[in-house]
Amino acid sequence: VNVAKHFPNTKLILGHMQISSRKKALEAIKTYDNLYGDTAWVKLEVVKQAYEMGISHKIMFGTDSPISGRDCYMDDYYKNYYKDTSEYMADIMSENAKRMFGI
Repeated sequence: VNVAKHFPNTKLILGHMQISSRKKALEAIKTYDNLYGDTAWVKLEVVKQAYEMGISHKIMFGTDSPISGRDCYMDDYYKNYYKDTSEYMADIMSENAKRMFGI
């Protein structure tokens, strides 16, 4: 958050969305235009909260992986992500990162 305040023109990714307090992470992402969230070891419920807060366009899947080895994405932790057919999930899974990284 301190870096986001000092460098407002630099896009920053909050890896793991601050493991200790997801609520604080979501509030920071909402507050700072240049702060984004990564879903590594983040339960899908937190992503749903981001959607409810109107900030799911700033959440990206997999920008901090593979954090637990080559098969990270096959972990049970992420299986709910692949099954979710909510309209915003395409953005979470790829489109948000494409926009941010310009690809």
